[in-house]
Amino acid sequence: MLQTRARRLVRAVIGVGAIATSLGSAGVPALSLRPHFLKPPLILVRSVPPNSVNPFLAENSTAIWLDSLIFQSLVSIRHGRLVPDLSQHWVSLHHGQVWHITLNPRAKWWDGRPVTARDVSWSYQVKLQRFLPRTAPLAALHPAFQPRGLLALTVRLRRPDPFFLRQFASHGPVSWILPAFLFRKSTRHTLLTTPYLNDPVDMVGSGPYRLLRLTHTSARLAANLHYYLGVPKAKVIVVRFRSPGQQDQPKPRRGAP
Repeated sequence: MLQTRARRLVRAVIGVGAIATSLGSAGVPALSLRPHFLKPPLILVRSVPPNSVNPFLAENSTAIWLDSLIFQSLVSIRHGRLVPDLSQHWVSLHHGQVWHITLNPRAKWWDGRPVTARDVSWSYQVKLQRFLPRTAPLAALHPAFQPRGLLALTVRLRRPDPFFLRQFASHGPVSWILPAFLFRKSTRHTLLTTPYLNDPVDMVGSGPYRLLRLTHTSARLAANLHYYLGVPKAKVIVVRFRSPGQQDQPKPRRGAP
């Protein structure tokens, strides 16, 4: 999946080169990277601009990639294996009918608040309904999410499914955890229009980067100072969008009329 591969290499965060590599391996049509000694680093994406950064509306590859830098999942799939993302560990009982999950205590939102079991429970329950019929196999399990304190939750399924977490991880935007404390009174309609999921100034995520500005031609992102795997080395990156057939404008030469 695009967002899984992109996030996989960004997590290493050894510099902007890692981000560029993640884009190339993720299936984004083409990109180039401005030299690291120029500030801020620049990633040129030969793809259409994102249709939306709202995780309930993101559809094209650019939108999903950007959101994968902003939001995190409970678990992710790496080299075919299920690995922790915002979770720290989990255990399944009764052949996968009951799941006990513990969150990483270092996982925080951009404002420094901890990512909680309530965030996970609210996100998954809302998204199961929002993304129907894509999530029909998961919804058919009727998962019941029950927070157990701040950083632990239990999920009970109608029937055993040892691949329950893997299914969530493979559904891309469905798996991203959102800050439930911002949406206590939100309805399905307001989730599509709320500035907390649409306006870069108000968005709150837990990923390695936060969105500062977005236009139809570019995006500017800043490192998340609370990122649980460590602050990215590239503190600010600029992404410019170009359609695959669009040519770069040549720079005028000195002395040219």
